Amino acid sequence: MLIVSAGYDANAADPLAEMCLQPQDYGLFTDYCLDLTRKIVFGLEGGYDLAALSQSVVATIQQCLVKFE
Repeated sequence: MLIVSAGYDANAADPLAEMCLQPQDYGLFTDYCLDLTRKIVFGLEGGYDLAALSQSVVATIQQCLVKFE
């Protein structure tokens, strides 16, 4: 089982972190994780721009749904 501390505060729109990830980057990271195992728990932590947070979470969930079709 892979446990991921999903720090969505790395998004470029987040006011606290100075990183430049885009919502679709979280989908890419999720895809990499799913290549390792399908047994994953995502723990939400961080993410203070609500629009960017919601887009990033959706990108994560969408990638899980695509892989499990």
